[in-house]
Amino acid sequence: MIAYKKLTTVLSDIYYDDELIGHVERIGTMYALEIHYMTLNLPLQHKRLIKGIIERLDQRHRDRQYKKMVMAYNLRNSKIYGNKYVEFYILD
Repeated sequence: MIAYKKLTTVLSDIYYDDELIGHVERIGTMYALEIHYMTLNLPLQHKRLIKGIIERLDQRHRDRQYKKMVMAYNLRNSKIYGNKYVEFYILD
């Protein structure tokens, strides 16, 4: 769930599942979003798109972190690789 914690009249923190993921700032006629160090500017009339953008960017960040973890630890039965990389060894 997305929650906003207002810091000033133009700056708010963005929390997704009780984790701080970025902030949104109003600059003139634009909203400046920064989510996981990725910046994006939106005009004021597209305010309704902010929630969907936050969800998609956060999900993409989580997927990227999961993929790095799977590759680093060489996890074979993960949902990234599926069953095609599973190796079986017969021990004598």
